[in-house]
Amino acid sequence: LLKVRSGTSLSDALAEAPRYFPPLYVSLVRAGEASGHLGPSLAELATMRERTEALRSKLNSALIYPVVLLLTALGAVTVLLTVVVPRMEPMFANAGAALPTSTRIVVAAADLVREQGLLLLAVLAAVLFLGERLLRRPGPRRTFDRWVLRLPLIGPLLRDRMTAQLCRGLATCLGGGLDLPQALGVSRDILGNLHARAVMDDVITRVRTGRTVADSLAQGAILTPLAVKMLRVGEESGRLQPVAAHLATTFEERVATRLQRLVAIIEPATVIVLGFVVGGIVMSILTAVLSVNELAL
Repeated sequence: LLKVRSGTSLSDALAEAPRYFPPLYVSLVRAGEASGHLGPSLAELATMRERTEALRSKLNSALIYPVVLLLTALGAVTVLLTVVVPRMEPMFANAGAALPTSTRIVVAAADLVREQGLLLLAVLAAVLFLGERLLRRPGPRRTFDRWVLRLPLIGPLLRDRMTAQLCRGLATCLGGGLDLPQALGVSRDILGNLHARAVMDDVITRVRTGRTVADSLAQGAILTPLAVKMLRVGEESGRLQPVAAHLATTFEERVATRLQRLVAIIEPATVIVLGFVVGGIVMSILTAVLSVNELAL
């Protein structure tokens, strides 16, 4: 506020605080100032922000239950291996009989967790740390991002989310007064996938040389074919901005629907896997106990 009062433009003042105002915000405000339509630009920015936060809230809400379920499963298995099984081992040892194969596997796993648990945790933490550091490098991160897009269930979901983000940014930028190459450049920065960003660089270059957006995006193959077809219709009819806005809304809803379906698959799958693991541990213990009792009789 003080900088604006001292004569600095609003866009320049926002650019000096990149932690709170991303390049997209600054570009839209600067375009609004240059065109004399700052109010509509801010309105477009507010709309995009609201929809982005709404989609992020849906994603976070849908992932809470699977994460809690997974943590519960890990906790249950840990308690069985570190508390229950060790208490049963003396009885198995005093019986003097050969234990069933499943029981020997469970006892070996319990011994490994109890004796080498801290080492395993340290190794896991080191692997995660090194992986996180490796993914900070552009080359490995771009390869990883390209690979993630090819996964069976996660890939289509991420592709739909990128489509929603790119179309929302494109519609907002065009509505805020930016020209097409600038709008594509600002929309590119919204994407978190480095492979998609690299593809968008090529798309922007093709657009600057006279190619259409739809043809350039089709060659990049980062958006869904339906979105590319709709953008082509928008270009040919001169309604690229409203078509992009409609696509953004459609794919935001599609992402929420796909995520709900994915969670609906993950939840029972996690319960089934947990049932097999916990049930297998319990059954192996009960089998050994029954074997010991039969020998005692």
